[in-house]
This record gives sequence, C-alpha cells and structure tokens, in this order.
Amino acid sequence: MKILTSLLAGATLIALTPAIAAADDSDMSVAVHDILVTSNIPAINISVRNLSPSPFPGMRNLRVTSPRPVIRVAGQVWCKAFQSAHIRADAAQVMFGNASLHSLPEGGAGVHPLGIWSSSPIQALGGDELLRNYNINAPVDFPETWEGGISLFFNPVYEVEQRMKQFVQNGGGTEADFLRVDDVFETTIKMNAVGWCDYDSGSQQYRFAGYRQIDVPVHIFYHGDPDIEDQVTAVGSPGTIQAPPPPPGPSFAPSPGRRGRDQAPPPRRRDREREREPQEARGDVFIAIPDIDGEDSEALIVPAVQRQQDPVEARTEDDRRRTDDDRGGSTLGDTIRREAARAAIGALLGSGRSSRESRPQARPAPPRSR
Repeated sequence: MKILTSLLAGATLIALTPAIAAADDSDMSVAVHDILVTSNIPAINISVRNLSPSPFPGMRNLRVTSPRPVIRVAGQVWCKAFQSAHIRADAAQVMFGNASLHSLPEGGAGVHPLGIWSSSPIQALGGDELLRNYNINAPVDFPETWEGGISLFFNPVYEVEQRMKQFVQNGGGTEADFLRVDDVFETTIKMNAVGWCDYDSGSQQYRFAGYRQIDVPVHIFYHGDPDIEDQVTAVGSPGTIQAPPPPPGPSFAPSPGRRGRDQAPPPRRRDREREREPQEARGDVFIAIPDIDGEDSEALIVPAVQRQQDPVEARTEDDRRRTDDDRGGSTLGDTIRREAARAAIGALLGSGRSSRESRPQARPAPPRSR
C-alpha cells in the first residue's frame, strides 16, 4: 500500500508538471499554495538629466542621475501539504521583469531566467514549516544610459527618448523644445515575489517555485536643460528648424569688388598719374643753384614758405590760383625749389643792373683856361 501511494503521488506530480509552463501574471507550481506580499510597495522615483556639454539635441547625453532605488519587500511563502511527502518553505527572492515558470529536467519547477533584468539575492528561510516569512531589500538595477536600438528591459533613458519621440511626432515641437523643459511621467515595472517549496517523499526530492507579480509605479523626472538650442541643418530633419535669412549688417563678409570697413580706399586718379610720372618731375632730385646772399634771397624764399603754410586767405590771388592748380601734387619742397629758382634768376638779373648802376661815370673835363 505504501508503494502504491508513492506511485500515485509520483504520477500526480508528473501529470501536473506540464501545466507549470503555462504562466500567468502570478503563477504557482503544484507544491506552492501562495506567495504573499504584505509590505507596502512605494513608487520609484528616477531622475534623468542631459550631461552633454553641447547645446545641440543631436549631441545629447541623457543619463540617470538619481541613486539606485532599493525596495523593501516583505511577505510569506506558503506551501501545500501532502500526506505522502514532507513539504517546507525553503527560500524567497525578488525579481524584476517578466517572470514565467518552466519545468526542470530533474523534476520540479523553476523560474525562467529570460525576461528578468534585475533580482535580489536569494534569502534562505530556514525552519521546517509550510509557511515562512521573508523580508528582502531588493535593489532595482537598470542601465543608466541608452546607446540606441531596442531596449528589451526597463531603461529610464529609453523611456525619456520614447516620450520625446512621441512629443515630436504629435506636433508638440522640436527635440530642443522637449529637452529644454522639465517633465515628469509615470510608467510601471513588474516586480515578482518568488518563493520555493521543497518536496521530499523519501524517494523523490523536488523543488517547486511560484511567484506573485505586482506592478510597481515608476516616476521618471526629466530635468530640462535650458541651454539646448535648435540645431540648424537640412530642413525636414528631426529636431531641426529652417534657418531664417539673416538681416543685412556687418556680419556679412564684403563681396568681391566691394570695400570692407578694414580695407584702404581705392587709389585716386591723381595718385595714379603721379606714379606714372618720372622721378625727376616729382622733385625727388636736387638741382644746383648758385649761392644767393643778401636780403633779396630772403625776401623771395621766406614769403614763399609762409604762403605754403598760411591759410588761403593770407595768400595773394595769384598764389591761390596757382595753389588750386597744383593741389594734389604740390609739396613744400616743390614750392621752395620753384621760388629758389626764381630768386636765382632775379639775383642774376639784379647783379648786372647793380654793376651798371655802380659803374663810375666820367666827370666832364674842366674848361680850359684861355
């Protein structure tokens, strides 16, 4: 009879084991009565910021800046009772992600590892009872950045990127408009309180798992970056705007053939003509003139220098007319040389006249006496 009971129990376990693979949001294998969560599970708060030094949306570097959250989960692992076997609550664990049960090759049931992206250490419950308490501090590990592509697990930065994408697609504005403003939104993650029950019939030892799944709210706070600017690129690209035509002003570079503010004025016509004149015509060489002494030379040269330096009002009509004709090409040296030449000619002519005037005249012969 004892052997028959053992065979029936084994057949019952084998018949029920395939049904373990069909998992729901909460699932218990044949030896697990329930997994209870008695503690209050608070919402998780996560902060995301742009840490890029660039002001352009395309160069953004969104990162999680808040500390890693830790959730305290408390409850009980409650196992079923069998007359033909000894059952006890063995261990508990907290997992985050999409959990599911699967059959183990050696018998029993376990939690499928696919879909779980974070988990706490396994806590051994000890004792030999069907019902045991557990108390676990479960850290919530998730990526702090997102490098593009599809995120299979929970990633706060990916959630912000998806929200920004919807913002742009719905006509809310550009990527820069989204990234400049503070934003907070809520999503959920799946938390699983997992428990194991040991089944020992003497000839068979199995371990059966079960889990209770809870949706935990997550508040993602995006802290806006006021320095973000619209990057002007090709029209129609995501997150960009068309550059408005800049107003005319000093920011424009001078076009070919036009003078800028820092360029010299074009050469004047008279300057070009002077450049074509021979060097002697510009008075760059000196001519030999005789030495001129006396008051006549000073009377000729000094007034000429004064007329060159005095205002036009102090000049004679002839000087003003001559100055107007020579303007642009006359220099002080030209005037001195010109007046010196005149003085030399006048001196030569004057010296001849003076010699004639100073020549002694013949006195009339005295009358002869008769």
